[in-house]
Amino acid sequence: MKTLPQAIQNIIKALQRPKQVLNNDLLIEIINNANISKEELLKYSTFDHCKTESYGRNTLYLNDNFGIYVMSWSQGDFTGIHGHGHSEWGVVYFLGDADHRTYKVEGNKVELDVAEVIKEGSAAPVCGDLVHAMGNLSQKPFITLHIYGSNSYKGTITEDSQLYEIEKNRIRTTLGPAYLNISDELCKKSKQGILTDEKTNSDFYSLIQQFYKRNNINI
Repeated sequence: MKTLPQAIQNIIKALQRPKQVLNNDLLIEIINNANISKEELLKYSTFDHCKTESYGRNTLYLNDNFGIYVMSWSQGDFTGIHGHGHSEWGVVYFLGDADHRTYKVEGNKVELDVAEVIKEGSAAPVCGDLVHAMGNLSQKPFITLHIYGSNSYKGTITEDSQLYEIEKNRIRTTLGPAYLNISDELCKKSKQGILTDEKTNSDFYSLIQQFYKRNNINI
């Protein structure tokens, strides 16, 4: 922990204060008061991540009730449509402008809700029932800081995340990552069958085509 930037150390200490019940409002307040430096966090970037992984994912800190990550987004990087496992509270802090989608999910039915660009400097709340996808359609790489936690669950908070692979018509339960074309080794189980509509399909395919093209995979 001593090697982490001071802002991250301060966030960890704030999250570990005794007898506090954390929620998204308190977490965003902690983030906004942390004086996070893009320059300090860029040394944890992985823009040159393996091309079969659809974005860079670097763990900064992990304990039994929260985790802190830096995600890296090169041109064309994108997540799959996913939830956040056991997270009861969380935040994404944007150190660049990100393309973002949220989805309405009922059982195996997935439909696009909001399509937007989230601006640099924004702190967006995240919890277990949020289903979204995010990435980089621009030519400028950037990073994001992610914190996921729980007041009750002890373990890997993002484990058991649902990944809705509409391009493959299946729902996967993952160990945490939300990669496109995710490997079987990072998944616990799969279930065939997703209901969606043409608007959701066409929009999502436009987001992920760069990743599949550079990996020579037809979808």
